[in-house]
Parts: sequence; C-alpha cells; structure tokens
Amino acid sequence: MAKILKMCKGHFRNLCGKYRKYTGTRYCFDVETSGEVKGMFDSLQGWAASITINDFSTLYAIFDHRHLLRNISCLLLKLSKNKGMGYISVGYRGAWWTLRDSFEFEMYTVVEVMEMVEYLVRNTYVKAFGLIFRQDRYDNGKEDFWWFV
Repeated sequence: MAKILKMCKGHFRNLCGKYRKYTGTRYCFDVETSGEVKGMFDSLQGWAASITINDFSTLYAIFDHRHLLRNISCLLLKLSKNKGMGYISVGYRGAWWTLRDSFEFEMYTVVEVMEMVEYLVRNTYVKAFGLIFRQDRYDNGKEDFWWFV
C-alpha cells in the first residue's frame, strides 16, 4: 500500500506542476520536511514575521472518514483517468500504472486500492495515556469521539 500511495503522490505532484505551469496557480502544498516550509516563508522576504510548525502526519485520524475517503476516491479516479490506465502494478522497487491485468506483478484496480485505503483509515488505532483508542462517529455524524479498545 505504501508503494501505491507514494506513486500516487508523485503523480499528483507532477499533475499539479503542469497545472501551475499553465495557470500560475499552485494546487499542491505537500512538503517532506519542516525545512521546506521555512524555506517557503523565508522566500517571502518579510511577509511572515514568525512561523509555528506542527506535525500533521497523523491528522487524518480526526477527519470525517466519509469525507476523507470520498476525496481519496476522487483523487485516485482523476489520476487513473489522467494516466489513461485502470490498474496499478506493484513490484520490488515501487508501483506504476498499467493498462490491463498481468501475471508478472501484483496488480490492483482503483476500486481494490480504495478498498485497501478504506480498511486502513477505518482500522487505525492510536496509543495514548497507556490506552489504545479507535476513532469512530456517532450515527448523527456531528460528533467525533474516541473508543477505548
């Protein structure tokens, strides 16, 4: 799954780069390190007086799962359409888009990838204060809460 998501991230960054080239609008603000963020603010030459950097690498755990999964689904479908391919192959060195099913590598459809992503999002646990928690939502969709496991 990590190889597939890394490939999709690279594809998305490249697509955003093309959009930026033609429109001048930057759509992707993904960064690898806090140093990149600092560099962006430093380049503003006085526009930002101070900066606070937080680690949001696990922030998805507090998002509305339905909203998150809907957006990931839209992204995967857009990337698949952009590439003109419906399968993702996974090999030793990474993942890549392919046109059709093959027996050479593990292959997944976009729907299968979405099923795997949904499983990961819905079954993520957090250990805090010596306890293990799993996020869930009340049926009314208005309140987040953490379940003890």
